[in-house]
This record gives sequence, C-alpha cells and structure tokens, in this order.
Amino acid sequence: MEPPATSPVPLELPERPEGVERPPVWPWWFAFAAFGLGFSGTLVVGGLIAAILGVDPNDASPAYVVIATCAQAVVFGASAVVFAGFVRKPRPWHFGLCPTSLGRGVKWAAIGIAAFYLVSGTYAYLVSPDAHQKVTEELGADTGAFGLIVAGLMVMLVAPVAEEFFFRGFFFRALRSKFSLVWAAVIDGFVFGIIHYSGDGLDGLLILPPLMVLGFLLCVAYE
Repeated sequence: MEPPATSPVPLELPERPEGVERPPVWPWWFAFAAFGLGFSGTLVVGGLIAAILGVDPNDASPAYVVIATCAQAVVFGASAVVFAGFVRKPRPWHFGLCPTSLGRGVKWAAIGIAAFYLVSGTYAYLVSPDAHQKVTEELGADTGAFGLIVAGLMVMLVAPVAEEFFFRGFFFRALRSKFSLVWAAVIDGFVFGIIHYSGDGLDGLLILPPLMVLGFLLCVAYE
C-alpha cells in the first residue's frame, strides 16, 4: 500500500561543511508578529512626526511624507531585527544580504521583470483600472528639480531596499519555515500588495493585483 501523499515541504536547508554556520529558522508566525509591530509602530511614529511638524497626516506636505517614509523603513527594519534576535543574533546574511553570482542575479532579475510586465500588461488590457499610485506626487516630484530628485531616491532606493529587507529577507524567510515556496510567496505577495492600497475605493483595489504578482515574483527570485 502506497503511503499517503504529503503536502509540499517548507524550506529545506542543505548539509553544510563542518564549521559552516547554518542560517536561523524563524517561526512562521514571526512574520505576522513583526508586520503587526512594524505597522503599529509606523502609525505611532508617523503621528509623533506630524505633531512635531504641526501637520495633518491626512493632508501632509511632501516633507512630512519623505520623513514619514524613511521612518517607516526604519521601523519595519527594526521590527524584523527584533524578532530575528529572539532566535539568534541577527547578521546581514540571515536576511539575504550576501553576494551571488552576476549571471544568476541577471537571469532571475530578467525572468522576474519579463513575467511582471507580461502579467501586468495583460491585466491592464483586460481590466483597465481607472487609478494610479500617487506616491511620486505625494513625495513632491512635481514641486521642482529638488523634489524630483528626492522622490526618485525614495522610490528607487529607500523604499525598495526597506521592502526587500523586510518582506523578502524576513517575512518570506519566516513563512518558509512552515510553507512551501509557492504558498509562502503567495502570502507574502498578498500582504505586499495590500500595504500599497492608497484608499481610493474600488479603483484603488484594482491596481493591487499586479503588485501582488510582483511580490510573488520577488520571493521566487529571492529563493
């Protein structure tokens, strides 16, 4: 009699030579606990920054948005480090901050980009969502050359680095202690897409699926 089929196994760590440190295994629920801490911490810190600057967080200036975005990056990064520290002293390579071969990096980046544009292009053609993200405008990209430079740095450097560190380096890694690659990437992609919701009602929700797909693909590339 054949044994019953088993569900896909989570991340399997290969045997390493004697003396080579194995990466830590974080409990899967650390992902959601760290996200909750990061989210609530961002609300608190954002409120404090708004109070100090004397602005309304719901109708804030680009300066406030830039400062609050940097604070959010720090808070979420700190949340990941705090929970990782419960298992072992965190090191950069635990979060994926380690070198890889140029060929492998280029290959998976190209595959991810091609897949994302294929999916997002098809989705835009079929759904035609009547909404777009206003991140660059909120960061002051339309206020002049300086605002454009600052917004570009935030969109192309600060936000991507912070998101990769938390969502792929910690959130996804923690999920892999329990879930298969596909399910961990699906969960990560869903949460990654949801946090980009701009609050524009149904139209705002319609632009999230491509971002969820992007989050999924980034997890696959990370692995």
